[in-house]
Amino acid sequence: MNGLFDSHLWVWHKGAVRGKRDKYTSLRDGLLILRALHERGQATAGELRALFGGRSLRSVYDLLRVLEEAGLVVRLARRKGWTLAYPHPFFTAQQEEPRPEFLRSLYGAAKRLYARTRLRTNVVLLTPRGIELKWSFGRQGQRVFADPLARNPFQEVAHASSLGQAILAYLEPEALRVHLARYPLKAFTTRTLSTPEALEARLKQIRREGFARSRGELDPSTCGLAVPLFSPEGRVLGALGVRMKNAPYCALEDPVPPGKQGCDRCPKTLPLLREALEEVGLNGHLR
Repeated sequence: MNGLFDSHLWVWHKGAVRGKRDKYTSLRDGLLILRALHERGQATAGELRALFGGRSLRSVYDLLRVLEEAGLVVRLARRKGWTLAYPHPFFTAQQEEPRPEFLRSLYGAAKRLYARTRLRTNVVLLTPRGIELKWSFGRQGQRVFADPLARNPFQEVAHASSLGQAILAYLEPEALRVHLARYPLKAFTTRTLSTPEALEARLKQIRREGFARSRGELDPSTCGLAVPLFSPEGRVLGALGVRMKNAPYCALEDPVPPGKQGCDRCPKTLPLLREALEEVGLNGHLR
């Protein structure tokens, strides 16, 4: 009798040890996924499976779903892979999903803004995945972004774009800190704001004036003008902006030589951007 009891106890002990070992293995593999996404920026489940010799693709998906439920990772748009939650898996800003009527109003306002200016018009939104392009309006042949890097992930070049700066200026201080830690400042042109001091001075200017303006900071040939979008509680939701060619002389920045004409598109376009905001504000999403 004792021998039978001992054998059952041994089987139970082996199962308990195996269960505990499986839990530790899953914890280790989850941490490996977080590290891989931190190093790569984004990856598919198939790419992540290569980290583990014996795991099936289904078990990798199960781990990703657990991490997703914990708010540490998010699935990319169109299910193209996974990335760490923005701005950081251990500090996620309180992002809210815009109401459908707000999105419809924003879409219409951006489309009408393009019709009035004939300038490439972009809308970016702040999401748990990062700063993402929502819509873009322009003539056939007009590039959506001057630099391919701005497409995905956009937050890597946010400091060099008027759209990105309009959002960064209104992030919570801790969210801005972890954003810059995850996406260090990088120079794309000689005009890029590549030091924390220069960026902070620009963000203070944006908060003071209520709009963002960049000139040749991501691409020497383009300028940008953007205004932020806010929730009813005052949290930044995204930005609406236009892009134009970088003229030899800017009426706002450069001394214009006699016989030359400085570009004055920004002061002429800013009132139209603000009118577009007023349209969207009818839904109560502006401060």
